[in-house]
Amino acid sequence: MSKRSFVLLCSLTTRFKRVDRGHLNLPGKHPPSVARMLLSLYTSDYPVTGQSLSARIWPHMIVFALANSFGLGALTDLAVTKFQATAIWHSSTFASIIVTVYDLPTECNRLQSVALLVCRPHFAESSRSPEWSPVLENRGTFTTALFRSSTGYLQSG
Repeated sequence: MSKRSFVLLCSLTTRFKRVDRGHLNLPGKHPPSVARMLLSLYTSDYPVTGQSLSARIWPHMIVFALANSFGLGALTDLAVTKFQATAIWHSSTFASIIVTVYDLPTECNRLQSVALLVCRPHFAESSRSPEWSPVLENRGTFTTALFRSSTGYLQSG
């Protein structure tokens, strides 16, 4: 069955969301990320522009959460890949990224593991940094995972 006929079949046999006027209402969703999601359905990619790390990485987190909520596995995978390629260490910026990633629902833990890999080499630096104090104090799951991965501590049992 071709992709086009699968879409037709779904539209005839399931509760398929129709767009009669060229406008899809998704209240509470981030419009630029919805546009990226829809574009990716046709092109298997989505663009992100911006100069700062923050401007380049936030869209991937939002697209990931949006794709995850709609069950779009391929887009979820793409967002993880792009997040991983973009996620570079920058102490003050990455602290706010960790807060956002660890505030996502627990099924979004794929981004958490990527963020943890980026932070791990900088554990000593971040533990002494003022911008990281609130993150380390208020995100126990992250702090424990960072400590365990940085020190080689493995929980037994």
